[in-house]
Amino acid sequence: DCNMPLGGLTVDQLEEELSDFSCRFNGDEEFVEKMNAFSHQFHLEADDLINEIITYATNLKKSDLDVAFLESFELYYKKKKAPAPISKTRTVLADLKPTGTPRRNIKLDTSSMDVDDDPAEVSMSQFANVNAPQYLSEFIIQDAPSGPGWFVNRSDPGKVVSKLGGDVSRERSATKSQLDVVVQPLTAAKKQTYGEPKAAGVLEGMNARLEAYGRDVRAANAETLGEAPFAALNAEGESEVFIIGFVCEFDPRGDVSTIELVRDEENGAVTVTVDVTALDERCFFPGQMAVLKGVNRTGSMFEATSRLSAERQKSVTVRTGDEDACVWVAVGPFTPPTTVAYEPLAEIVHRAREEQPDVLLLVGPLVDRQSSFLLSKECTVTDDDLTHRLLTRIAKNMKGSSTRVLFMPSSSRDASVLPVFPGATLRQEWSGGVVDVVSDPVSLTVGGAQIAVTASDILTHLSRCESHTSANKENTDRMKRVAGHMLEQRSLYPLHPPSLSTSLEGIHAACSMNGQQPHMIVSPSMLAPFVKSPFGCVVANPGTACKGSSAGTMLKMRIGLSEIPEEGTTSLERYTHVSVAKI
Repeated sequence: DCNMPLGGLTVDQLEEELSDFSCRFNGDEEFVEKMNAFSHQFHLEADDLINEIITYATNLKKSDLDVAFLESFELYYKKKKAPAPISKTRTVLADLKPTGTPRRNIKLDTSSMDVDDDPAEVSMSQFANVNAPQYLSEFIIQDAPSGPGWFVNRSDPGKVVSKLGGDVSRERSATKSQLDVVVQPLTAAKKQTYGEPKAAGVLEGMNARLEAYGRDVRAANAETLGEAPFAALNAEGESEVFIIGFVCEFDPRGDVSTIELVRDEENGAVTVTVDVTALDERCFFPGQMAVLKGVNRTGSMFEATSRLSAERQKSVTVRTGDEDACVWVAVGPFTPPTTVAYEPLAEIVHRAREEQPDVLLLVGPLVDRQSSFLLSKECTVTDDDLTHRLLTRIAKNMKGSSTRVLFMPSSSRDASVLPVFPGATLRQEWSGGVVDVVSDPVSLTVGGAQIAVTASDILTHLSRCESHTSANKENTDRMKRVAGHMLEQRSLYPLHPPSLSTSLEGIHAACSMNGQQPHMIVSPSMLAPFVKSPFGCVVANPGTACKGSSAGTMLKMRIGLSEIPEEGTTSLERYTHVSVAKI
């Protein structure tokens, strides 16, 4: 992976990392020295330490960080990691719960999935706050110690934090017919056979991607490339040639002057060192496909003089419509980590019932395996049972609505699915009826517009593994550039090796765009919410519904089908209106 080692943070790196989460510090060297000391003291890699710092800052609602903040964090983290006192009472087996793994998963009685049922096995706390809306109580499995006031009294509900285009609301006519919504998993499940050569499948997938990318680059640079074949990576010569390959893993910190390029050739994998100092802009990450022009005088050092790229892929044509399409996306966690009071989820479902968007997509974690409450002995419900009952409550509240409700589990954090990306759906008996459970990634077609969705957090992974140097670096939009990598590389997860538990063969089958660019990509991330439009595609990070102990954000999108000209269009950038706002 691309995780940074212990310590080694600099002022520039820390400023860039914190800015991704809308945090900042004053560039004080003492702050950086203390961060590096924490890295060694707590044995945390730099990116893990930053995650802890951001989580703590979010809970305190702080964005300006200083040395005093770090001193407070040190006390908090020492207390958090202190060993629990030894109990003098008898330990029972039910109290022993392994961390980071699904607990006591059992086969459920699926008959209770009837949305009219109100299962009694999980007792609901009484809702003491008379000023709170009654609909919130239905999603409170166990109330927060401070009561529901944390959510009822949240600050700035509805405040827009990122926006693209115009108003996201729409007028619904009384005669409006329901828009067609097509859900298409990006990979077909197949039975794995014992002894199947999976490594060969990975190699074939990578080679196919590289060949297709080479054709696209050649088409975009016909005058420069002509019919010249790509040279072998280790071929010696004095004349300029073109090479193609994958960027190997490297340390992204500092100024990168050389990279390693690898390619599968006739005699196996071949690697060459590439000197990239002559390039005006140097932007690389592991697994990136690159076409370079230059000279390889020794056979082991390729001196790059320029880099060639491909144009955007075509999207399908979308025709004009009588009414606009409306899509909402909300991303978990949906409850604070210290309780299972799902007030943000209740609010989202209630508003969707009132406004009836065409699609409400809920992205996990629904039951977060990182929740401190679920790993405590106060929790008396299993992960599967809690997931099941939350889906039942969503279905009960949305029954009879024209909204298509979808739930995509997060493979990295949902306790009821295997922690492997691409992610599977939940049990088949949970799918159907009001709430449809979909896999990760997935493609949605709403009124002809194609929307790709992945819960892999590729944006965070790319931002940490990317190295970028250019004369105009300070004036470039970093997140727009990072989001654009998915489109330029023709994959929803172009990073290799991946930064999460992954089926390598599945990643090439599920994440490759296969010659067609979606109109929109929704890519939830722990980074600050944003809406960008690289390569004519709208890319959005909705943020999370719950940020620590505070309410978070969600995305609302209106696709202006009624604004599209009669001949149709392949780009919906100017007709897409997106708002990421506080719940």
